[in-house]
Amino acid sequence: MDETLRTFEFLSTRISGLQWKYLYEPIPRLPSGRHRGAFEAHGDICPFLDDDVRLGRGWLTALEESFLDPQVALVVGQSRPLFESCPPGRLGNFVCEDQHGRHCSDLSLMDGGEQIREIDPCYVWGLNFAIRRKVLFDLGGLPAEIRQSDMGTNCDRRR
Repeated sequence: MDETLRTFEFLSTRISGLQWKYLYEPIPRLPSGRHRGAFEAHGDICPFLDDDVRLGRGWLTALEESFLDPQVALVVGQSRPLFESCPPGRLGNFVCEDQHGRHCSDLSLMDGGEQIREIDPCYVWGLNFAIRRKVLFDLGGLPAEIRQSDMGTNCDRRR
C-alpha cells in the first residue's frame, strides 16, 4: 500500500510556515505526476526531484541564484551515488568520463564537477532538475516516456 498520503499528513502537521497541498494523480507513471505538479504550481520555477535524492545545504540557494539570470531556462543538479554498501567492481564498466564529467546513464548518475556551466541536453536526467514553468509548457511538457535504453550506455551514442 502506498504511504504517500500518510507521509504528507505526518510532515505537513509537523513543519509549519509552508503552504502544503496534496495532489493525487490517477494516471500512473512519473511524467503524469510531474505534469500534474507543473499544472498546479503557482510559481515560475518547477523543480523535479526523485524521492531518494538527498539535497545539500546550499541546494535551494544555488537554485535560486541560478534562475536570477533570465536567460537560464533549466538548471540541473549533481546526481552522485551514496551506496549503502561497496558497489560491485563491474559498475566501472558502465561509467563514462569525458568533457562533461563522470556519468552513468543506466543509473542516472552525473558528476560534472563544481563549476557552473552549460551542459549537453543529453545529460539532463529527471532526478534533480528545475525548469521555468513557461518554458516547460512552451516546449510541450515533459516526454511521455523516457526510456534509458533509448539513451544507451555508450558515451559516443549519447552525443
